[in-house]
Amino acid sequence: RRGEHAVTGSRRPLRRAYPNSLHRGARPRTFASAGGPRILIADDEAPARSRLRDLLDDCRPDFPLTLVDEARNGREALEMAGREKVDIVLLDVRMPQMDGIEAARHLAGLPSPPGIIFTTALDAYAIKAFEVNAIDYLLKPIRAERLLAALRKAAAASPSREALAAAANQLDHLKSRFAA
Repeated sequence: RRGEHAVTGSRRPLRRAYPNSLHRGARPRTFASAGGPRILIADDEAPARSRLRDLLDDCRPDFPLTLVDEARNGREALEMAGREKVDIVLLDVRMPQMDGIEAARHLAGLPSPPGIIFTTALDAYAIKAFEVNAIDYLLKPIRAERLLAALRKAAAASPSREALAAAANQLDHLKSRFAA
């Protein structure tokens, strides 16, 4: 029925299950809340975005995360990543306006580039994905265990803010020590 989804086998009203979901005519909303890596979903298909939201919810008990927003193409993903702090992008390959490979190239040029996990039904782009420094390449249908492993890999690949702050403090300490 309209306004419901059955991707995971349950039928629940979209509005009630996902009050911040993208719906017809709506602009993307911010989903951010406190805790964990900040994740952006980029996929042109609404059922795929819904499935990824469900999978991320399944991963939350073992991997705290924040869903920042959703994009329907690579261009929207770039705009959102430029506006919001994003640590990980779940990125489809084939999308209108700008595909995932091109979007990944542009995302890599950001001052703090997010980790890229490709989520696609196409295995033909795997080599290109790793050429643009993808952390992982997940083939649809994606299992929660596989997504969880990819998220952990992405989190391990990027230093935490605390680690960066500690490194900056240590560098300042060494500079002051050798300047004296």
